[in-house]
Amino acid sequence: MVRASKTVIQCQERQANLNSILIKHYFDWGKRIGITKLLKS
Repeated sequence: MVRASKTVIQCQERQANLNSILIKHYFDWGKRIGITKLLKS
């Protein structure tokens, strides 16, 4: 039981890390697009 719950926690942590990485990428991407739009206008 302990081993199983440990694995679940590790999976959740990995998912959280992936989510934060994705959010960071979207943020950088959005900033880049915003800057290029500002430069074009």
